[in-house]
Order: sequence, then C-alpha cells, then structure tokens
Amino acid sequence: MKRQNILIFLLLLSVLITTSCMKTEIKSNPDSLNEGELAPNFSLQDMDGNMVTIEQFLGEKVYVQFWASWCSVCLAGLKDTDHLSKEATDFTVITIVSPNYKGEMKRDDFIDWFNSLEYENIIVLFDENGLWSNEFNVLAYPTSYFIGTDGVLTSSIVGQLENNDIHDKMGKVY
Repeated sequence: MKRQNILIFLLLLSVLITTSCMKTEIKSNPDSLNEGELAPNFSLQDMDGNMVTIEQFLGEKVYVQFWASWCSVCLAGLKDTDHLSKEATDFTVITIVSPNYKGEMKRDDFIDWFNSLEYENIIVLFDENGLWSNEFNVLAYPTSYFIGTDGVLTSSIVGQLENNDIHDKMGKVY
C-alpha cells in the first residue's frame, strides 16, 4: 500500500512538472489593443487636476508607462523615468497610475506619497478604477506603450526598460 501511494505521488508529481514546463500559448483578445491601431483617446487628470488627452499629443511621439506604487520594479525605475522625462526632447513621457485598482492607493494618498519622493519631471495621470488600464489591456506593471505622431500604437512591452532602450525604440517610431 505504501509503495502504491509513493508511485501515485511520483506519477502526479511528474505530470505536474511536465505540464508546468510546457509552453503556454497566450491567445490574444480580439477586443484588446493591438499594435498598428490608434491608441485609445484617454482623458485623464494629472496631479494638478488638469485634463490630459492623447489627442493633445498628435504630431508628437509619446512614451506611456502604466505603473503602480506597490510595484517594486516600478519603484526601482522611478529615478530613470524622472531622468527620461527631463532629457527626452523628441518625445513626451507620460506615466499612468490607477487609484483604487489592483491594490493601488487612493488618489489623495498617492499624491501625498508621490510628492514626498521629489521627482520633478514625471507626468503622472490618474486612471481612476483602471478603466484605461483595461482599455490598453495592461496585464502587469510596468507596461510601456510607444505611440507615433499619428496616434498609432507601434509597440508595447511589459517590464522595466533602460532609458537607452526607450530612446532607441522611440527613434524608430514615426
């Protein structure tokens, strides 16, 4: 009986290991945002209460990063994002956080917290309750989007990027 239980356990363990190592095919949602399509025209408030829309940036290249205050990778990249926002001359850098969504703090708490960090160059827009996060099909933080002068999404990348990689990628966006 013991031997049979051990064999069953080993069989289940091998099945588990085999299936966890198999390549998982992620199917795209036909309603999700795809490269080559116009970026959704969001209308979001910045930290000063001003409304900002993507249409305001038609004719300019835009780098958009969705992030969260609880995301350690995002926090580790804030200094770089601040430098990027300051040094970028041929594109605009926008960051978006989603108060009250996926564990993000409330808007006022976020403003107090962010202002204590003293990053002077980062544009932060508020996506209340994650409406635009869903529209952009953000599945993880940070997620970056590269938008051309015509408002078309050229690519999206999950994960923190080095500033030189962002500059290189934006150099290929028209």
